[in-house]
Amino acid sequence: MQAHWLTAERVRTYSRLFLALYLLMGLVWLYRSEGMVSGGKPLGGDFIAFWSASWLALQGHAADAYQVARIVEAHKLVAPTLDTINLWPYPPTFFLLIWPLALLPYPLAYWLFMLLTFAALATVIHHIAPRRDTWVLLLAFSGVFINAINGQNGFLTTALLGMGLLWLTPRPLLAGICFGLLSFKPHLGLLLPLALLCAGAWRSFITAAVVALLFLLLSTLALGGDTLTAFWQQLPLMRSITEQGLLPLFKMPTAFAAARLLGFETGSAYALQAVISLLAALGVLWTWRTTASLPLRGAMLVVASLLASPYLFDYDLVLLALPLAWLGIEGMRTDWLPLERPLLVGIWCLPLFYPSIALATGLPLAPLLLLALFALIVRRVWLTTASATG
Repeated sequence: MQAHWLTAERVRTYSRLFLALYLLMGLVWLYRSEGMVSGGKPLGGDFIAFWSASWLALQGHAADAYQVARIVEAHKLVAPTLDTINLWPYPPTFFLLIWPLALLPYPLAYWLFMLLTFAALATVIHHIAPRRDTWVLLLAFSGVFINAINGQNGFLTTALLGMGLLWLTPRPLLAGICFGLLSFKPHLGLLLPLALLCAGAWRSFITAAVVALLFLLLSTLALGGDTLTAFWQQLPLMRSITEQGLLPLFKMPTAFAAARLLGFETGSAYALQAVISLLAALGVLWTWRTTASLPLRGAMLVVASLLASPYLFDYDLVLLALPLAWLGIEGMRTDWLPLERPLLVGIWCLPLFYPSIALATGLPLAPLLLLALFALIVRRVWLTTASATG
């Protein structure tokens, strides 16, 4: 049989090339920057919202983070010439995780947050794929680069979800704590309760619910009830901004954004998203009831969660590190399915190239690739079940 073109050595070579590309892009940015600010935007552009919210909370005015004028004032402390607005869309619970950031200068706060959360992610991925080349593959994964340059919290959300799934059977209470902490980004956990119910993971389910409620209660006690009120009052604004296309839809790998890019009206876009979300829920329901395989359960939950949410950005695709690791190990442990390796390479490159392709051509390819990965997982579950029964 002819050897597949995508050998392990080629994967390592491609990874080094991507790392060299990231290094070159970083050096160009540094060369063009002044005081870690380039083109009016600071290092890790979105991180300015985290630092600004932290600064307002430290001044005793956390609720002001939900007011456009006040958070823009805080932005100016870091980048006086900034001409964009980075809103603070997170529930009050996230304040508890970023509260001390503004005690540090912006660049130091950025690097500390990125390095600590990446270390958590790397630990999880190493547990999934304990191989010598795991580190270089993870560092070269385009989702890692996109999350880092945006200064986002994708490393943290991926680490919490992955850690929770790894601990689900051996340490259900710790798994529930991880899932409960993930509530600061609720749109990523839409299908998590369904998965836990299908698995009969009641201890994790109840723990997650209790932790999420305590997390919210603690944030309210620490920050004041006006912060929670301000968050709820801002939700209609965030929905309106999304529906009107005021957000960069080309950076949103969702069915809703894809439909809007293709010219669909808002109602039709929501209808398409509803169909995809239902399909994703059915995939989780079937997979978690059909197989006990953690790699297949975990991969399905992550991909289905990305498909189910109408509100995602390219940096959220760092979550794909989990299914890439699980499916990569499965492929080496059993056997590769037809077209599986090229698809995983496409997924590995997706966070970096999707926005440019969508912006240049108007073709939103990300949901299609995610659906292809969804179908691949369904096929693996089907074959695994057939093999076990046959």
